Amino acid sequence: MAVVAWAASTDFVANSDITVAGVTFGSDTANLLIMSGSKAASWTFSSGAFTVTDPDATAGFKVGSANANVKTFKVTKADGSGSVCAENGTAGTSYVELSTTADTYTITPSALSQCTSHCSSVNGAATYNAYPGCGAATCNAGYRLSGSGADGVCLITGGGGVSGGGGGGYSTLGLATPSPTPSVSPAASVSPSPTPTPTVSGLKDGDLIKTADSPKVYIVKGSYVRWIQNPKIFNLYGHFKWNAIKTISSADLAKYTGAWLVRASGNPKVYEINGDGSKHWLDMTAEAFTKSGRDWNMVYIINNAELKLYTAGANVMK
Repeated sequence: MAVVAWAASTDFVANSDITVAGVTFGSDTANLLIMSGSKAASWTFSSGAFTVTDPDATAGFKVGSANANVKTFKVTKADGSGSVCAENGTAGTSYVELSTTADTYTITPSALSQCTSHCSSVNGAATYNAYPGCGAATCNAGYRLSGSGADGVCLITGGGGVSGGGGGGYSTLGLATPSPTPSVSPAASVSPSPTPTPTVSGLKDGDLIKTADSPKVYIVKGSYVRWIQNPKIFNLYGHFKWNAIKTISSADLAKYTGAWLVRASGNPKVYEINGDGSKHWLDMTAEAFTKSGRDWNMVYIINNAELKLYTAGANVMK
């Protein structure tokens, strides 16, 4: 029979399934089960949060729930990284097994039915890769898959949009009306519409952001964000500071639209940056650019050093 417990001392061993009652579950609470045989240095329950410290390397530590409304379990380390997830397919029997790496882990129940539902939204994605890697696995009609694994993004067929794709950064902040006026083919030019107000309160243009469950860093521009693909790109910009990165929720990140278009400072050519690190010149007129559904506000200004890092790919003609 399950035993209701609130805390445990050092060198804890579960000799039977133990109930941890009232774990925060969205706007509700749920009972979790420490499965029989689990062992750790300790575990605690406080203010609705259930944490486990240093799961045993041999016995391990398993957490389940007999509550049918608990669909998945999400586990994060003390620093917010190292997320894992498991589905509660059979309530009372299914479980998530914690890593045996010494650390403190928070176990959170969720009503999301699949672990991939915890992935950050990718525009145009039909399915996602396994959590926590995520990234688009397949795309909806009208999109094509670019990249793989965590870097999988969906581009509009013929060269379209991504959420969370592209590179990152500015040579200046790149937020004012660019000069020269941007163009896609040498003779075509257009004046961009005003940059919209940032989508999430408290964030402003030029802010660096990420979520707790992903290492991806983005930069904000109005209602758009661009993913800075790697630390080398980040370090090309002296005004980017690692300690200035703000952590936001996945729900807030999903309010933004991913931007994948860039041009180098002083160069009118606009490129599409794919999730695989390739660049593709938009070889089209400004009229064709607009008719394709692309937005001039999606064009980020970068420096020439960053542009040179990308591998040249086929031109985008439509």
